[in-house]
Parts: sequence; C-alpha cells; structure tokens
Amino acid sequence: MASDDKRLERLTLDSIDAESDEQLEALMAQVLAEGNKVYAAQRAETVQLGIIDEQGRLLSLPEYKRIHSEQTLHNVSQCGTASRQQNSYASIPKL
Repeated sequence: MASDDKRLERLTLDSIDAESDEQLEALMAQVLAEGNKVYAAQRAETVQLGIIDEQGRLLSLPEYKRIHSEQTLHNVSQCGTASRQQNSYASIPKL
C-alpha cells in the first residue's frame, strides 16, 4: 500500500534525487501525463468551437483571431518596410 501512496505523491524537482534515474523517469512521466490532459482538453474545446475537425484539420478561426492575425501580418509588413528604408541609406556615401 505504501507504493500506491508514493505513486500518488506529486513529484517536484526539489522532492526527488536528481541522480536517480528511476525518480527522474517518474517525474517525467508525471509531467507528460499532466501535459497530455491539458492537450486533450484544449483539443476537445477547439473541436467543440468548430475550429478544427476530429482529424485535427483547421476549419475556421474565430473572428477575434482573424483580426489579430491580420494585425500581426500588417505589423510584420510595416517592420519589413522600415528595415528596407533604413538599409537603403547605407548605400549613400559619407561626406
């Protein structure tokens, strides 16, 4: 029964011996299991919202995401323009 209690114990970097492969593997398994839970919940939510289908293919983006994407693309293109303008002055000889 003690081994069952130990398996339920939440591991942290401070609570394990970092030199023990067994304890490091247990911590990694715990981290991956929690990550899989988060992934499954987020995937289910995006399917429910109609963003992706059951196979994970993108169906649509919510309006607020489309607006954000367009703003990001606009900002990136503006940065590229400013960068090109700065570089164009480099060819002018210094007096």
